[in-house]
Amino acid sequence: MKKTLLCAMVTVSLAAAMMTGCGSSGGEAGSEAGQVTLQFMNHTGEDRTIKYEDELIAEFEAANPDIKIEVQRMSMDDYTQTIQTKFASDDAPDVFVIEQSNLELYAKNDYLLDLSDTDIVNHYDGNMLAYDGKMYGAPLGVNAYVVTYNKSIFDKVGVEIPETLDEFYAACDAIQAAGYTPLAAGYQDSWVLMADTQAEYVTSIMKDDLDALKKLESREVRFADSADWRAVFERFGRRLAYTQGDQFGTDWNTACTMLANAEAAMVISGDWTANNVADMGEEVELGAFVLPVSNNADDTVVVYPGAGQSYAVSAASTKQEAAIKFVDFLTTKEAGEKYVSEGIGICVIKDVEAPEGATTLGDVVNMISSGKARALSAEADFNFKEEYRAAFQNVVSQFVLDGGTDVDKVLADLDSEFDRIAGN
Repeated sequence: MKKTLLCAMVTVSLAAAMMTGCGSSGGEAGSEAGQVTLQFMNHTGEDRTIKYEDELIAEFEAANPDIKIEVQRMSMDDYTQTIQTKFASDDAPDVFVIEQSNLELYAKNDYLLDLSDTDIVNHYDGNMLAYDGKMYGAPLGVNAYVVTYNKSIFDKVGVEIPETLDEFYAACDAIQAAGYTPLAAGYQDSWVLMADTQAEYVTSIMKDDLDALKKLESREVRFADSADWRAVFERFGRRLAYTQGDQFGTDWNTACTMLANAEAAMVISGDWTANNVADMGEEVELGAFVLPVSNNADDTVVVYPGAGQSYAVSAASTKQEAAIKFVDFLTTKEAGEKYVSEGIGICVIKDVEAPEGATTLGDVVNMISSGKARALSAEADFNFKEEYRAAFQNVVSQFVLDGGTDVDKVLADLDSEFDRIAGN
């Protein structure tokens, strides 16, 4: 069966065919004795992804001896602010990663080079990040929010994969009664808290309303007036009783270790969780399912965007020819085929195929293949814009610290913060 769905980070050499068209770019501004050095910035953190990128970079440099890639990696929590600071101080990287939530701001500030007239656009069927008719971001893949579970715990306790909300709570109760922590929550890393809430609101709200976050930011919709957002926090608050406690004293890797060591049965995050566990050297059988958001099993579908984190070229770069060549290399069909071979995410490069059984999260493949999935357009963005996102995280963090019981307060606090940011 043809698979064009899941992507992976895998440390293998790219075939010589990937090098086609990669010639010299010596002589560009910023070169020294014919050598061009590109600054490449991203927020890659997982070992598998780092190995994958390093392998690609080594292959690219071997084929292009006049171009050197210098990589700067940092945590997601610091990334956006660092990018903006670098642009403000005329120290922007040549190539960097952007998301849909940053696109409008970066485009309006002239941070991004329009890639519309490059060969890069031929790698996609409408999945590039675009603003005002211009193509700015070249994605490799996207991810879906899922619950990753330890199959041995489910088997020992005798629970089935839940498809409704009541079944999910019943499974958590049974797992807890058997002496296991149902849910490991590593909120010391703030992005993990965000991913947990996104698993809720993407599946329950955004699958039917792509503009749900924009309506909150514009104040067209208020949290306290929305039955859907109230339900999100009611469910989220109830789930806190199934976590290990001390959520902010537990980081992401510790939560994954709890899952791997059969201390906890589940982690709510994304389809990257299983590979993070594998990269820690743990051998454990994991599966994935969509977090139920209602008692209608038809609502339980995996939702994913048409474009995700994307490679962009700085409009301020003096080495744009080499930078375009590098991004083109990262997003060819051959690169995509290597990317899918272990199945970490959903691939958006045109005509990419994955072999059968090429993922540790075959459950996600099966859901998509069986139609239990919804692909959203490339304009879909699951993140609030930067200032709103920070406010959302701060308010929800306090909700967690307060025990997750006062839904009226968290909704009111969110409205107050969003009003402040919007100038209302």
